[in-house]
Amino acid sequence: MYGGITMKKAVIFDMDGVLVDSEQYYFDRRMHFFHKLGLEPQNVQLSDYLGLGDDEGWVQLFPDEAQRENAQAEFAKYEAKHPVNYAPLLNPGVKEVLEYLQINGYSIALASAGVTAHINRMLEQCQLKGYFDVVEYGEKLSHNKPDPEIYVNVAQKLNVQPEECVVLEDSVNGIQAAKRAHMETWALKPRKYVIDQTRADAILPDMDAVLTKLKGLTRNAK
Repeated sequence: MYGGITMKKAVIFDMDGVLVDSEQYYFDRRMHFFHKLGLEPQNVQLSDYLGLGDDEGWVQLFPDEAQRENAQAEFAKYEAKHPVNYAPLLNPGVKEVLEYLQINGYSIALASAGVTAHINRMLEQCQLKGYFDVVEYGEKLSHNKPDPEIYVNVAQKLNVQPEECVVLEDSVNGIQAAKRAHMETWALKPRKYVIDQTRADAILPDMDAVLTKLKGLTRNAK
């Protein structure tokens, strides 16, 4: 404790919308594919899918099970031939933030509700693997976001208390998961769409602002 404030020891990042500007890309890609196949998803608003795991997202797209299974099978074939290239989607300033955290002795984790293969591809293509002490995959857990399980697990693996963590999120589900885990939560504001981030402790416009706020934490800890 310092001045009544718990010092932060760990920073935990969401992936989509935080490390990479991928949410609009995913959405446009799927909608274009469905249009070519003559399929009509139930929900056609990006906000209906933000922060959801892959399974939950498909249920939103096609509530009818038979239609959903057909659409998933067709999209899986397409995706196998056209995997996402994450390198151009990396948000400006991400590596500078990660390098700052490493230099200043913070533990660093990635906690994503996304598809495991996509997370691993992003880490490889964006050359980020070496920065993270822990990578937690929501797809492998019993309960994905907005359940706090993913963040509780990360804190345990890093051997830190929830109040010693800062989480960087963007979606309503992600912010809710972090807050339910009793962690300070900063929201990275999207550039291309609007989302309710009012439950976050801070809303920041870009990674430059994140870095400035992190430097404030470091100064207060000295």
